[in-house]
Formats: sequence, C-alpha cells, structure tokens
Amino acid sequence: MLCSTVATGHAGLGRLCPARYVTMSGMGAGGVVAEVGRDEARPFVSGAASRPSDRRRRTFRPDIQGLRAVAVVLVLAYHVWPSVLSGGYVGVDVFFVISGFLITGHLLEEGDASLRSLLRFWSRRIRRLLPAALLVLAVTMVAVALLLPDLRWAQNAREGLAATFYVENVVLSADAVDYLREGGPASAVQHYWSLSVEEQLYVVWPVLLFAAALVAARLRRRPRVAATIVVALATGLSFWVSLSLMADSPGAAYFSTAGRAWEFGAGGLLAAAALRSRSPRPPAGPVHVVGAGLAAAGGLAAIVGAGIAYSADTPFPGWTALLPVAGAVAVIGASASPGRLAPGRLLGTRPFQFVGTISYSLYLWHWPVVVVVTSLVGHDLGLRTGVGVIAISLGLAWATKRFVEDRFRAAPRDASLGRTYVPALVGMLVVAMVAGGVNLLTERDSEQARAALSATVTAPGSCFGAASLADGADCPTTTTGPVVPAPIIAQQNRTRLYDDGCWEDPPFPGTTSCSYGDPASPISIALVGNSHAGQWFAAVEAIAAERGAHVTTFVATGCTLTTERLSWETPAQADGCRDWGRRVLAETSSDRYDLIITSEIATRLVEGGSLAKRQQEWQDSYAGVLRAWEAKGKHVLVIRDSPRLPTALGRGPECVAENPTRLSACRGARARWLQPDPLVDAARALGSDRVTVADLTSRFCTSQCSAVVGGVLLFYDGHHLTDTYVTTLVPYLRPPLLEALDGAVQARAGQGATSTR
Repeated sequence: MLCSTVATGHAGLGRLCPARYVTMSGMGAGGVVAEVGRDEARPFVSGAASRPSDRRRRTFRPDIQGLRAVAVVLVLAYHVWPSVLSGGYVGVDVFFVISGFLITGHLLEEGDASLRSLLRFWSRRIRRLLPAALLVLAVTMVAVALLLPDLRWAQNAREGLAATFYVENVVLSADAVDYLREGGPASAVQHYWSLSVEEQLYVVWPVLLFAAALVAARLRRRPRVAATIVVALATGLSFWVSLSLMADSPGAAYFSTAGRAWEFGAGGLLAAAALRSRSPRPPAGPVHVVGAGLAAAGGLAAIVGAGIAYSADTPFPGWTALLPVAGAVAVIGASASPGRLAPGRLLGTRPFQFVGTISYSLYLWHWPVVVVVTSLVGHDLGLRTGVGVIAISLGLAWATKRFVEDRFRAAPRDASLGRTYVPALVGMLVVAMVAGGVNLLTERDSEQARAALSATVTAPGSCFGAASLADGADCPTTTTGPVVPAPIIAQQNRTRLYDDGCWEDPPFPGTTSCSYGDPASPISIALVGNSHAGQWFAAVEAIAAERGAHVTTFVATGCTLTTERLSWETPAQADGCRDWGRRVLAETSSDRYDLIITSEIATRLVEGGSLAKRQQEWQDSYAGVLRAWEAKGKHVLVIRDSPRLPTALGRGPECVAENPTRLSACRGARARWLQPDPLVDAARALGSDRVTVADLTSRFCTSQCSAVVGGVLLFYDGHHLTDTYVTTLVPYLRPPLLEALDGAVQARAGQGATSTR
C-alpha cells in the first residue's frame, strides 16, 4: 500500500499519513482543518436561535478552543517525534469534527437560503483562512528554493500550486497509488491536504443545507428537520465510501474528501441535535454534571488513547477513525464548563487556550519548519532540535495570528463582496506565480544536469560506473560530486519500460507485456518479475541485440512471481497478484521462449506466514516456480537482487544531494546493504544445469557499498538502479547471460534434431 508514509530520507520525516500509504505518505498525519476564530466559537444561543438578537448572545466555548489545542499538539508531536506519538495523525479527525460542529451550527442558525447568504458565508471563510494560508505558502516556496536541494524543488512547486487552489488532497490521492512516487520525500506543503478537504467541504456543505432548506420551504416542512436529514444521509454515505475505499484503495482513501466528509458530518449531526434542544447546555443538575464530566473525560481518553495506540500499521481511516471521532463528539457534546468539570478546567487553562487560539497558524507553519530543519541537519529531529522546531513554529504562529489572521478576519461594514473575492483571487495567482518560479528553476538545473549526463556517457572513461570495480581496476573512490545522473534528474533515469507502459499495476487484472527486437528472430527471451527485474532491461536488451534475440517483458508493480497468495492491502490485490503469477508462469512455460531471465525483490509475506520464517517461505515458493519451468524444459537465468540503501540513509538522490562534498555519508557496510535473496537460494538449491545464477554483487560493493560508484549514482530512489548504472553493468552481465542463452538455444536445437530423427 502506498501513500503516503510519505517517507523521506530520514525516518522521522514525511509522516503526514501512516507509512504504508506513501506517500507519502506520511505521511502520517492529519492536517489541521480550518480553525474557526474565537469570536465564531459561539455556536448556539439560549432560546430561539434564529433571531439576530440571540446571535449576539452566543456563549464562547473554551472547551472547544482547548480541544483544538489537544488536536494540534497531537499532530505537532507526531510530526516532530513520530516514534514517540505514533498515532498523532488522529488530530486531523478531531479538527474535522470541530469544524463540522461549528460550521453546521452557524449555517442552521442563519436560516437564509439565498445566493447572497452563500456568498457572504464563503466571503467570511476566505477572510478567515486565505491570508495566512497564502502567506505561509509563499514563504515556504521561497525557503524551498533557498534551503532545500534542487531535486526537491519540482515536487514542492507542483504541490505548492495544488495547495494554492486547495486540491492538494487530490494530488496526494493520485500519488498514493503511483508506485514511482512511493517513498519519496514529503513536500513542505503536503500538510495542506487537510485544508483542501476542508475547503472543498466548505463549498459543498452549505449548498447541501441551503438546498435542503429550499426543498423544505417548497414542501412546507421545517427547514432544520430537512437539513438534519440531509446531514445524516451525507454522513452515512460518506462513511460507506470511506469503508469502500479502504477495501479497494487505502492510500487514496486517506486523502479523499468523500471518504472524510462523515467526520465533518458527525460534528454537524451534533450541532443539529444541540440546536434542536434549544439550549447550549442541559440543566446543570448533579447527575448531569457527573455524566457530562465522564463523557468529556472519556472523549479525551479516546482521542489521546488513539494517538498513543495507533501507528503506521493501523488501517486508517475507516472503522478505526470512529474512536477519535467519537471522542471529539463526546467532548463537544458534554459542553464541559471550566468551572464545573475536570476536563473543562483542563481545556480552559491558559496554555490550552493560547495554543487553541493560534492552532490554525501553528499547523500552517510547523510542517515547513520540520521539513526544512530536518533537511538542514541531515537527520531525524532529536529532543533539542525538536524543541527548537516547536519554539520557532509557536513564534511564527503567534505573529501570524496577531498580524495576519486578526487583521483580515473582519471586513468593514460597508465592504462589498468584491473586496473579498478579487483580492483572494489575486493573492492565489501571486502565490501560483511564486510556485511557477520555483518550477522554472527546476527546469534550468534539470537541463544542465541532462547536458552533463549526455557529455559524460559519450566519453565515459575507464573508471566510469561499474568499471571502477572491475578486477584489476585502479580507480579512486568517488568522495565528492558532481555525479551522473545528477540527483535532480535521477528519478527520470529509469528503465524505459515505465514510459512504454509495460507494467501490470494493482489489482493486476491482465498480463501486460511488451516486445523488443526483431519479432521474427528465432531466439526469444522473457524478462519476468517485479520492478527489480524491470530495472535490468537496458542491459538485457543490449546483450540480446548482440545475438539478434527478441525480448518480451512480463513485469508487475510490486507483485512477485509466485503461485502463493501474498499479504496485500486489499483482497483484490492479493488475488490479482497470485493470478498474475499463474498466468505469467503458464505463458512463459510455452515453446515461445528459449530463455527466462528473472530477478525480484521479495517484501511481502506469504499470506499466513511470519517474519521469522519469511525467507524460507519465499524460497519454497520460488522453488515451486523454478521447478515448473524446469519441468517444461525451460532455461532460466536468475540475477541476484541489487543492494538497497539502509532505511537510515533514505533514498540515494536525496543522500547525495544533501552531502555533495561528503559522499562517504552515503556509504555503509556491505552486510547492511545486501539483503538475502530467496530466489537465488531456491535456484542454487535446485541444483539444475538449466537454472543458473548471475551474481554481480562485486560490481556494486567491495567491503562497503556506496550510493555512488565510479561517479555514477546507483539508485533513482532507495533500491532501484538508475539506467545509467545498469548500462555500465553490460560487460559483466554479458558472460552469464550469453552462456545461459547459448545453452537454451543448443538444447532446443538438440530437441529439434531428436524429433526429426
């Protein structure tokens, strides 16, 4: 499952959503939803709520302000120290409930189902939210260009543009199912996904309620009853969508507005119930006081408990989101007074009120600060650095609240709607231009990097790439840049199979294949496996061309060639991967192919298996596939899997970009970079002369492995080889490949002669 962990070069960064989703993501966690200001945290009145005189008598809710503080602290702590508060991403769910409660309450109180009322509602949201959001975006884009490596610019510019127009969640949802973006570094604006969800709901929600009011008026029914029914239906439908998305595409589900709206709706239903009671708080009898206190305490315990107990392995959202959502509903519904109830006294204290007041700006600032500081220090945030990040974020949040939020929130009494909408559009266009400028800088540096790569490949030299590790080579170790491909273009320096659309993607409904070379050639090769087979294509194609052989690829995204059922995020993916393996095994066992070349990275457990027995289970599974090929008389060449960067080093391009003059930081002990290869173990255990192994480990590593060998960057991420380095391996893959191919051709010729006789 992708997402957005969204992972980064450092274990503690990029967690905007649980790691299995990565993004991304990481991402772990939630965004702060749009905070309603202190003056707007007065949702209900005593008596008839619809009268203007009553609206002026709204009661401020310090418990809601304090609950905001709880939510933002969960998110902040999770992003700064993810290993300490592994479920802090539930803070976003708390904010969704708060916003749904307050906004629905205001809309139901308003009771004016007119276009002008809608425009005024949106105008208030714009003045409240947009100035601070655009300021942080603009400053972040400039900081990205000045302080982050250039390979980070394109992603930040792309997501900065999406965040400006509140579609960041749409972009991240698409990235969550994009294998090529899995495990990439989080952008400095990725946290705007939740604001995007919020703003999209701010557009749709009032339209739904006002439409319900219009229909109710036509049918001569009570508008609030109709609105409540609509909120209930929307909430139920959204929860069903959330469960469906979790079953089919969990990564995309995390960022889905349709799948998150039920949390907003839960707060809306509470608001409708509170309005129906015509009182902000029930009578304050002793039984009620005790009951409300227990409800508030239980709600806080549920929220904090989820923050502590949940982790990156918790399927989220869906059913598991019920715990923090129910907790938030309980706290708000208890209406805990600071003077009566222990939870209310806690939430009403000055620290909670201060943090709650600045929570919107605090959320906006904290993530860019985390991303930039982590990149600058080159490692996870420790205690002292993390405290510094929090202090900087608090200072920026206070200043933004004081000089931006408060300044723009209220409009002059005689202000026209145009004085809100026109400046908002201009501001968004200005920030979009800033993001576009960062993108232009990316194009400039990318073009220079492509020119350097072309020049180097044209005249590579005797110590270029894998040649520097050849037997008898006397080549210096690369200790400083520049390297090729440069990190900024490394992601594009991958096998052409991606551009040619040769991959079978989850849930693996078909058997995608691509053919290269002369289709009439009497010699045919099948390249089979997942992305760690596909990465060898450039070398296989070049060597096959020397024999005039025809190459057909059968590669799948994340799936492995096994007839076993593997553990996937959804049943459809598990079944699809198994069935893809069966189809490919049957196809490649036919007489069409002389030689089968395979290589794989095995990361998923066999269903029902265990971590302790994973290697043996994989070896047994691969042995079954190899025996099936052997039984059909096929010749098989297994290429040992390439090294992988340890998790602590993140991804090759980022490590090199952050240490351009100290590439030793991207080097480590061979034993940590090389993982067991159960496919190779199965091939060797088979003991068949038809199944051979090509082990090129010595062309990657000596006693140590490095992200850069002979001036060439090995990886375009954390474990896939760049096409440039693969081409330098051709001289070393040629002998075992041609030996296997010649043996296969000779065996076929012998079979033909026998059948003729």
